[in-house]
Amino acid sequence: MKSYIPGINRIFRQEWLPAVGILLFLILANHGFSQTTYEKWKAGQKTLLEDKGLVVYYDFEQAPDTILKNKSKAGKVLDADIMNAEWEQGRWPGKKAVRFDGKSSLVEIPAHEKLFSVGKPRGSTGEMTIEAWIKAAALSHTCAIWDKSSKGDSTSAPYMLWLSPDHLAAYLGGRPADKVNMAGDSSPFEAGKWLHVAVTVDEQHFSIYRDGKKVGSDLRKPEQGEISDNGEPLLIGAASHQSLFFDGWMDEFSFYNRALDETEILQHATQGPKAD
Repeated sequence: MKSYIPGINRIFRQEWLPAVGILLFLILANHGFSQTTYEKWKAGQKTLLEDKGLVVYYDFEQAPDTILKNKSKAGKVLDADIMNAEWEQGRWPGKKAVRFDGKSSLVEIPAHEKLFSVGKPRGSTGEMTIEAWIKAAALSHTCAIWDKSSKGDSTSAPYMLWLSPDHLAAYLGGRPADKVNMAGDSSPFEAGKWLHVAVTVDEQHFSIYRDGKKVGSDLRKPEQGEISDNGEPLLIGAASHQSLFFDGWMDEFSFYNRALDETEILQHATQGPKAD
């Protein structure tokens, strides 16, 4: 079909078409990048859920519910209650996170034998890994990241990770109290930034990680006292219902009954869209 405007076909081919093509390419490229990075996270999530050692996995994708739904094969018996906390934006736009207010907020995972795999109960593996993405709003006071319902010391709970107040520290409890394993990060923790934290326990080591790198470790002591389950819920964001409240955000939490290796932890710490 001929154009009634002289030269219009030539102008469109030579001037407009390249510009339109470039614009279309940029739009599709930007969309493809966003889609690819999100899908990378989803693919990693799928692989994670296939791990036989995974006991608890919360992806923080069910706002505005007051329940964190456990996505592992252990199922809803380990769904967690969100108490006095709000939903806000997570590590990237469209992702959600729970905002802890530093005063009364916490998440409670009900007591269950699957939350204790480092002692000698029936079915124990003697190993453990806990991971989470967190962002501290303030570092003005000591606060718990997760705690097996203690009073803030190792005599009443088998394990805990906390900020004290601007350094990561963790213990693996035992009795007597002077036989506990301790691990800490010598570098100051950063407020206002999403960071991946993890603790692992195997037969020889108790280790703490930040952003996929091991930052503290302690050899398991042959003379270590018995590590026993206190039969209490696992709390996120507090040491009890009255103490050591975390001021900040959490986005994703997982618990394994095996010790992840350094390669696995680094992969989890770098997977998916870059955190804001």
